Amino acid sequence: MPNLWIVLRAELRRHLADQWSYPGDSLSWVLYTCLMFGAVVVILNGITGGAYGAQERTLVLVGWLAWQVAGRVMAHLSDAISEEAQAGALERCA
Repeated sequence: MPNLWIVLRAELRRHLADQWSYPGDSLSWVLYTCLMFGAVVVILNGITGGAYGAQERTLVLVGWLAWQVAGRVMAHLSDAISEEAQAGALERCA
């Protein structure tokens, strides 16, 4: 099991290094997320007539972030599978 943690830490470091190698992309994603969350809050506050509280905002924020993460994972999954198939890394582990 310790090998799994080593692999996960290495993948996390690789991902963070990749993300911050393109700071414009990373910062634009943060700005986009903040703007969209603000727009959703304003729209839902208008629909509910001001009865949109902190608990509802928290639920929307968690849902929005989960949706963004799931979308990115699905977008990168096919690339990761293609790279693994070409490199044959999974076969070497078995």
